[in-house]
Amino acid sequence: MLSLLLGGTPVTYYGEELGMHDVFISFEESQDPKGISHGPKHYLQFSRDFERTPMQWNNETHAGFTSAARPWLRVADDYATNNVEEQRSNANSHLNVYKRLVQLREEQAIMYGDRCFLFDDNKDVFAFARIKKGSPAYVVIINFGSNSTVVNLIEAEGCDGIFGFPTDGIIDVNSVHTLLLRGSKSGTKGKVPLNDVFLGPKEAIVVKFVPVFQIGRASCRERV
Repeated sequence: MLSLLLGGTPVTYYGEELGMHDVFISFEESQDPKGISHGPKHYLQFSRDFERTPMQWNNETHAGFTSAARPWLRVADDYATNNVEEQRSNANSHLNVYKRLVQLREEQAIMYGDRCFLFDDNKDVFAFARIKKGSPAYVVIINFGSNSTVVNLIEAEGCDGIFGFPTDGIIDVNSVHTLLLRGSKSGTKGKVPLNDVFLGPKEAIVVKFVPVFQIGRASCRERV
C-alpha cells in the first residue's frame, strides 16, 4: 500500500504481488556466481538465489513454471496453496488486493492529488490522505503495532486543518485477513464510521471519502 499509493514510481519484483517469500538455497544448490564466488562459509551474505526461485503459477509440478525435469532453483514449499491460480479465486488474496491498489493509481487523487500525513504522534499507526478538489479522496491507515487499535479520523491531527473528514467513508481495499469491522470474521468492505475505525495488529485499509475543504485554506502542496 505504501509503495503504490504514496506517490512516485513503484517497482514490483515478480512474486511480490502473491506474497511470495525467499527460499533457503544451500550452497550445493546455488546458481548465483556472486554467492558461489565467496564459498560455502560466506555465500549467504552475497547470494541472490533466495529471491530468484520460480514464479508460482499453479499447484502443478514445479508450480507450473517449467515442464523440465527440474528448475534452475527449487520451488518454495508452499507453492501448492500460494500461487496465481489459487489466489485469483480469492477476492481478498494478496494478488487481488495488489491488483486493486494498482487500479487506484489511476484515480485523480492518487495520480495528481496532494498528500497529507496524519497521527504524527502515534508510533504504531501510519496514515496519510491523498486529496484533490473535485475528486474522491483516499486515506491509507496502517497499524504497525502488535495490538489492535481504534482510529478516530474525525479528530485526526495533520494537514494543518486544510480539510476535514466526513462522518463516514467507504472501505475500498483491505490487507489480507483484515478484520475491518468489530465482530466481523472476514474482510468486510462497505461503510465505516470514520470516528471509530478498528484495525487489528499489522492490518491496513484504504478508505474512500469525500473531503470537507476549509474555505480560504491553501492546499497541502501550497503550504510545503
